[in-house]
Amino acid sequence: MIHGDVQLTPERRARLLRDARADTRPGDLLFFYHRTSFRSRWIRRIVACDMPHVCVYLGNGRIIGMLRGRVRQHRLSRFFRDEYELRFVRGSPSILREVMRFQGQREVAVDLFVLALLVLLERAFGAGCGRLLLPYRMRGVTCSGIVASAWHRANGVEPWCAPMLYTPRDLEQAVGKVGFFEASLLPALSSRQLAHASIPLDSE
Repeated sequence: MIHGDVQLTPERRARLLRDARADTRPGDLLFFYHRTSFRSRWIRRIVACDMPHVCVYLGNGRIIGMLRGRVRQHRLSRFFRDEYELRFVRGSPSILREVMRFQGQREVAVDLFVLALLVLLERAFGAGCGRLLLPYRMRGVTCSGIVASAWHRANGVEPWCAPMLYTPRDLEQAVGKVGFFEASLLPALSSRQLAHASIPLDSE
């Protein structure tokens, strides 16, 4: 279900969350972007993708993915807040089983820095001038890396580079950008904004 822009009142939030839980199955992928997060904006700019983060649905309103530097479980409802863009893409239980192997593993800051440099090299000089030319041994994990690793293992697909080096853009290209549930969540209008929006155009 494609919702487009949604002014997020408490009632709409509850309805959207209820609809998402009804439509989503264990192993489905959640791509997201947080418009007011510096980290989210930075990753999006470096890798040139729509949704710079990804996690996997566990079931019962729970998600597994990177949170505060570690792969852990958390609530789906935390994404249904102002300034989030969401896209759910159909996955499979086998993807979830593979992702669970990474639970508890940590992100390492130097990995993000090196990956950013390699991706910028590729954007400037071509795909053969980054991760393929200069293979890098990861010290930790990334959100897109764990999901890419799980997706390739579950589907038996040969990756073009080490899956843990995949960016969110690489993963988008692998799994496709067609979602079964999408929404762009905006702050609810204030009473003043609502009053202004209700004034007929010809009355001004």
